[in-house]
Amino acid sequence: MDTKIKQISMIAILLIVTMINVAKSQKYSLLSLKGDKIQFQLAKNAKKHVLYIAYSTDTIYVRDVEDVKKVSVINDKFLNIIYGVRAGTGITETRTLIVSGCNNKINQSLNITSLFSDNFLDFNNHVTSTMKVEVKSNYIVVFYLTGNDINNYKIVANLHDKRSSLHNPKANYNNHRITTLKFDRRLNIFYNSHEQISGYYTIWDPKIQKRIKQYIKGYFYVVHLGTYSYYYINNVWCMISDGFYINKYNYKSS
Repeated sequence: MDTKIKQISMIAILLIVTMINVAKSQKYSLLSLKGDKIQFQLAKNAKKHVLYIAYSTDTIYVRDVEDVKKVSVINDKFLNIIYGVRAGTGITETRTLIVSGCNNKINQSLNITSLFSDNFLDFNNHVTSTMKVEVKSNYIVVFYLTGNDINNYKIVANLHDKRSSLHNPKANYNNHRITTLKFDRRLNIFYNSHEQISGYYTIWDPKIQKRIKQYIKGYFYVVHLGTYSYYYINNVWCMISDGFYINKYNYKSS
């Protein structure tokens, strides 16, 4: 009897922990790209900082999520998810993930950094307790969707990228740019360029939480937004930095 009571107590504890760590899922009704009524579900595991996005039998897992700032349906067929990213001291980062549904599969139509703010303090240049920001960077992308079906969807992105340095003003800049992203009807993604890449890359795999080495070659869809570029590789949006390092922000269960 004691053993059964202990087992029941353990199950109850696990259920309570699960309820605490995983927020109640939110449901969003929209249309598939074919016009069918569909439903997405979102839930966040606060302890693991993982956001779950589910539709039909498909699920996307997004890691390093600090908070979900806003979720909205745009043009009836896209779910716009804006979430904060866990970052270091003095750094604020927000990403925008746009998903759509078709044939019981989730399309990652776009996944970009929509806000990045960095206040750098150089402790080596100060001898007093009064600290000033040495380098301040602000990167903001605001966009809106135009069109009413897959034949004419476009995203107009308004980009503002600014950097100011106290000790190196020659490196300062303040750029404004408007970019239009087209929609690919085969992959159901937004893009504004293509690029040929080949070579061995070090890839951060968020599913296994490890770096792996892989040879990649192909002609890929790309989104260029100022100093940021995103590559659509193997059905996932990635960033390439330092030449041969690829960072993936999410993964699927299979």
